[in-house]
Amino acid sequence: MKKIVVMILVVLFVGAGSLPSLSGDTNTTTDKKPSADEVNIFGLFPHVVGDMILYLSLSPFRWTTIYYDYFSGNIGLWIRGTYTPSIPPQAHFVYYPSNDIWRIVWTPFYFKSLSTDVDGEIIEEWWKFDDSEPWVITNNPWYIYTEPGYHNVSLRVVDNDHLNATCTMGVFVHQTTPTFQGQQGSDSVTIVGYYCLGNIEYYNWSDFRNVGSGSCVIPATGHPQIGDIITNCSGFIIIQYIPNGVVSGYWYF
Repeated sequence: MKKIVVMILVVLFVGAGSLPSLSGDTNTTTDKKPSADEVNIFGLFPHVVGDMILYLSLSPFRWTTIYYDYFSGNIGLWIRGTYTPSIPPQAHFVYYPSNDIWRIVWTPFYFKSLSTDVDGEIIEEWWKFDDSEPWVITNNPWYIYTEPGYHNVSLRVVDNDHLNATCTMGVFVHQTTPTFQGQQGSDSVTIVGYYCLGNIEYYNWSDFRNVGSGSCVIPATGHPQIGDIITNCSGFIIIQYIPNGVVSGYWYF
């Protein structure tokens, strides 16, 4: 019996001498971003530290930490049970106007989160409407862009397990175009007013076209001016700015 006890003590001392070191971060792993699969846990010398469990994993052979909240089983001289970690949320959003021709400066853009969390609920939505803008916490926001071009919009969602996910999309904003007010004749339209932001000289008649079910002749040169006449019109006429397709006026003959 004494020989058996001595042999057990020797094995324990030898085994203890070969245990992975607890000093430093290289020998300890923390499951901070666990998978969604249930994991079978078995190891030796478990110890609860705060919201973590530290134990000696046998495969692989190293000290490992897991979150206590996601463990279900027995803790004694050894740890045995299952570990089912929380699943991070999925971030996704849509924005309106969805049609490209209406996405112009000084026009409200509306954003809606379609984010999901399969094992809980989303408790916070953080939005960032451009790279230079700060993060703001809000639900289903709207935003007005004053400069044309691409703007990176980001949504960060946080679930009830305090896990988060981020989604970023590029939104292209077009330059505002004129909206014409026209006096309609029998087969022509005389421009009597227009609305635009910026100088009308930024826009050329050569950048416009008519679409729809009808046809008419648009001035080939110059800038749109009050008094310009669009001639030989028939059918349903839509005047459109070519660079971004924004409708500038429509008439029916």
